[in-house]
Amino acid sequence: RVKQVSLTPEANAVKSMFPHLRLRGEQCDTIARVAGVQIGKNWIDECRNENGKVIIKQLQEKLPGVGRPTIKAIFGV
Repeated sequence: RVKQVSLTPEANAVKSMFPHLRLRGEQCDTIARVAGVQIGKNWIDECRNENGKVIIKQLQEKLPGVGRPTIKAIFGV
């Protein structure tokens, strides 16, 4: 039996942008809520170290429920 989850339009947009990742509804919602709203604020730069490398553990704290492989695939880090 499969649980039906209705997604917000923003979460549907995230799901359609990355169909190969098999994201769950709550993951899409988290990505849309955090990354979508803050995308213009360079929020990902706050998670970089002094060498400019993105610290994935800090990204995981900002995107709870989203795993390391998904973060790498979406943000290209």
